[in-house]
Amino acid sequence: GTGPTNSSLEWGTGTYGKSQSRVSFILAGPTRGRLVTLERDIDRFHIPALGLQLTLVLALIVSKQVKPMPEVKNIPEKCPCCNNPWQRATGDLFRMLCAECDDDKNKTEEKEMDEKNTGLSLTNMDESVLPKENFYLYANGGWMKNNPIPSGYPSWNTFLDLHVMSQERLRDLLADLTKDGNDGDGETKKKELSADESKVAAFYAAALDEEAIEKDGTEPLKPLLALCDETVEVARKLADDKDKDTSDLATYIGRLEAEYGVSVFFSFWASPDNKNSGHSLCQIYQGGIGMPDRDYYFDEDKEEKRVEYKKHIATMFTLLDDVTATEPTEEAMSAANDVYNLELSLAEAHMTKTENRDPEATYNKMSIAEFAERCGGGSFDFSSFLKGATGKSADELGDINVRNIASLAKVAE
Repeated sequence: GTGPTNSSLEWGTGTYGKSQSRVSFILAGPTRGRLVTLERDIDRFHIPALGLQLTLVLALIVSKQVKPMPEVKNIPEKCPCCNNPWQRATGDLFRMLCAECDDDKNKTEEKEMDEKNTGLSLTNMDESVLPKENFYLYANGGWMKNNPIPSGYPSWNTFLDLHVMSQERLRDLLADLTKDGNDGDGETKKKELSADESKVAAFYAAALDEEAIEKDGTEPLKPLLALCDETVEVARKLADDKDKDTSDLATYIGRLEAEYGVSVFFSFWASPDNKNSGHSLCQIYQGGIGMPDRDYYFDEDKEEKRVEYKKHIATMFTLLDDVTATEPTEEAMSAANDVYNLELSLAEAHMTKTENRDPEATYNKMSIAEFAERCGGGSFDFSSFLKGATGKSADELGDINVRNIASLAKVAE
């Protein structure tokens, strides 16, 4: 059967040969009401696990933007290689589906035309793999073969490829700023830089000066560590405070964010409102954990990573006292366990990666007063935190979005 004859996409269902297997198909471009029959080795595309048949044909036909060919006389009744009947209504369509009927030249030309018209490269596929046996390799095998994972990376994909390319270009731009210029007579002269270029060049050069970095050791961290000590002291005083006024502690935690970019227990940033893209607002997000997501704290297959992570924390604590140490001390291991247990408690209230993709569940726009009431509940002064982190009052900041209310309530607890 056919769909509407004047539509840009036509659809229909039919039966396949003697087996009477159901077939669904879509044609790009009107077929002028002509009956279309698709016959192919359906078993190749049958996916038992999904109970679907010929699903790939839909994608192939639509992506290739097949259009009906003019009627041609003397079309053979049977395909010369697979003995399938030809149908005039399908024109060039059947030849496209029957790979065996294409010679190498036609295949090459067709693939080049596909890439030009659709942006999809058939070279990324591995057509030697049966889709019903391993659809992932069938769809991606070609790309995987031509793009092995580079050394130093746990995985590789097109996004990482673009990221690395961007980083390399940025490196070249920065390196060019630090190079001396030429006066035209072969003499080297200092390149003239703007104020901003000078700052960027100095920052980049400092990051590359490994000798100075090693010589300074942890000295550059002392102001940050001093602020950490002050924050801990405020927290200790709070434990003895009968009124439990958390404004000072919240302000200090906000200062860690503002002065050093250290997010404690949760993170926040500004981005467009998902339901009003012309307006940006403060986004409050779950945080406070050192491993990628909550699954690393609970999945059985992540136990080895948890052990190594605790050891890493202990090693960092040890190196703060002794940069030559090779093994963590017992005191550092004890502190690492405290840190890990705190992270574990926070992770319990975190959304999973899947839940985090839900645009409705992660959209909870509210005033700062409502945020403080729903998430702080008097246990933590979020208003003072935002004041310390941004220097702005609740009125100046306006409404905010709390992506995971439960995680922030856990922080306050």
